[in-house]
Amino acid sequence: MIAKIYQWTDYNLEAGELSLYNAGNFVGKSYLDPNLGQDTLELSLGKDDDIIVKRETLKEEAGSSFLGSQKTVKYAYNLSVFNKKSKPITIVLIDQVPLAKHEDINVKMTFGKLTVSDLAEGKIQWRFSVPSQEKVSKKHQYQVSYPKDMRLNFN
Repeated sequence: MIAKIYQWTDYNLEAGELSLYNAGNFVGKSYLDPNLGQDTLELSLGKDDDIIVKRETLKEEAGSSFLGSQKTVKYAYNLSVFNKKSKPITIVLIDQVPLAKHEDINVKMTFGKLTVSDLAEGKIQWRFSVPSQEKVSKKHQYQVSYPKDMRLNFN
């Protein structure tokens, strides 16, 4: 969980160590640097055991193929969030996708029937609500096409 404090510079805070608590439980220490020059302060509150997030590879929808001099590799994932809390939650789920840094490499994302070919940041993001004691899933796929004699490194 991440706490975002907007316009924190209005409070004239001083540099120093912070003790972080979540629901009355100590989660760790951090350091506040008021010279960051950002209008939003983000503090990690640690993992919430009542929210379970899983990222599963969908092997039956993944694979590779060759067409002429091109190789295409498909990847498919299911991201699920289970809310064990007694109240609904709103969550922002972020996943990463590869960036094409070479003109001969093409990356396309698919969300259901929607296909996206311009992924400048290399990340996808969903904001949604999860009812109490329920699971919500988001599925996404991407394919990478490149010359078959090229070797790719996904690091």
